[in-house]
Amino acid sequence: MSDLKTFLSKIAVDPTKLGEFLLDPEKVMSAAKLSDEDKTALRAGVPALIAARLAGRALDEILGLQAGQPFQFVVQPPQFVVHPPQFVVQPPPQFVVHPPHFVVQPPPQFVVHPPQFVVQPPPQFVVYPPPQFVVHPPQFVVQPPPQFVVHPPQFVVQPPPQFVVQPTAPKTRSPGTKVRRTGRAKRPKK
Repeated sequence: MSDLKTFLSKIAVDPTKLGEFLLDPEKVMSAAKLSDEDKTALRAGVPALIAARLAGRALDEILGLQAGQPFQFVVQPPQFVVHPPQFVVQPPPQFVVHPPHFVVQPPPQFVVHPPQFVVQPPPQFVVYPPPQFVVHPPQFVVQPPPQFVVHPPQFVVQPPPQFVVQPTAPKTRSPGTKVRRTGRAKRPKK
């Protein structure tokens, strides 16, 4: 028998197997050798029931059934109630036309007052002295140039090294050695 988790994993990653399952679920579940409880959970299509089976719980335990009691799903079709629309006819609005009412008012009365002139003294102008500007001449600070001290290079003169040549004793040739043209002696062959 195959377990439900492996079966669902294979369907999830293989579109061909998913298509076969959608066309003939009973054939695919039987070929996978699923248990009857797993088949029942898949047929029901209830996510909570499938999740409980994936967790390893038995259907009897999930649904609270007694052992040996058959398990049935009852699917009730949805009930739709259609109410006919209700139309309320209201009477048209009533308009009342009143004749216009005119009120004639007497013309306004104009009163002319003679003009009154008020002479005011001329304005007083205050002249302020021009502002005082103080101009400070720029101050330049001249710093003395930097002092550079140049030291003449110091050379240490040492006397040349003294080589002592020791006289060596002249080399003697053994009898029978030939002298090469290069000046090196040739040893005789033995």
